[in-house]
Amino acid sequence: DLNPVRSEPTQSALNPDNTEIRLSTQLDQLQTQDLRRSLLLSGVAASDNHEPKGRSRKSASEIDFQTLCKCYYDDFGELRNQGRVRISQASTYQGRHPGSINGCTVIAPLLFLHHFHNWDEGAVDHGLADAAICEVIDRETPSLLSEVRSNLGLSQNALIIPSDVHDFFINKQLLTSEQFVTVCGGDILDDAHLSHFVDELQHGNGSDTNYSGRKLAASFFFHEHVVAILKLQRSRTEAWYDLIDSLPKQETFRNRFEDIESNDGFILNTSRIRCIGAESLKGALRWYACSRFTEENRTYIDMYDWDDAYADYDPRVFQAYLWAGPEIMT
Repeated sequence: DLNPVRSEPTQSALNPDNTEIRLSTQLDQLQTQDLRRSLLLSGVAASDNHEPKGRSRKSASEIDFQTLCKCYYDDFGELRNQGRVRISQASTYQGRHPGSINGCTVIAPLLFLHHFHNWDEGAVDHGLADAAICEVIDRETPSLLSEVRSNLGLSQNALIIPSDVHDFFINKQLLTSEQFVTVCGGDILDDAHLSHFVDELQHGNGSDTNYSGRKLAASFFFHEHVVAILKLQRSRTEAWYDLIDSLPKQETFRNRFEDIESNDGFILNTSRIRCIGAESLKGALRWYACSRFTEENRTYIDMYDWDDAYADYDPRVFQAYLWAGPEIMT
């Protein structure tokens, strides 16, 4: 986000006597991790002065990160050429209205609230209209974001961690703890970690789950930025996924791989990456991650393998919070 300011973690706003203790426990455990990681995801850990002690380095035989990025860039381009990834833009962005600066943690859940209530039972889900996205970013976010910061005692434009926003939404009765499905995370470049998240999103509302037939969405937290991922049910067996980024980087949509080094900043439109199927979503997320890494991040990744013990120092770390739409009344 633009000009992030550190915020201190606050005690979960959930009532400790709430019967939905599963949600409270998981969010509380991640809350302090959110803050520590937000200070490290920008690459500070890659410098010699911040090298994690006792960390073993990669072997020289392993593929370098630049080559891996090129593979993921080519995969993303091929998905676009095949029509399995489709790019569009809405005519606003986070920060266009001063009240929405650093508001991605509020924008993402507001988008999936609209997604949950954009419901026509039995119909194909076409996703949110661009007008709805603009309404969320330009009109709904500024007032709600101001209220969140005021409740947390934060300054104007302060960065907010996702779990604080989720607690706020529950207290405002915009969400319920029953709607919380799970949280996933780990190394975004590790197929097992990324697949676990995508599988939860793909199958989390199946007929054998507690959320059968209900809409699903996720707040996806990576590199101090949150995007919304909305699951669009196209039929009983097919789903598409919209990755909506309120402040996309130009590198994500470069026409040539060499251009990603230019680091020209942000696109002043909200981007929608529509992924036709779960495998397309994985491909899009891999390249999305690579396009947001800094040169310091790339150096760090070339030096070190992923290690859970050092996740707080690792720029590859992601967290994804999955939510379900309201229970369908029959």
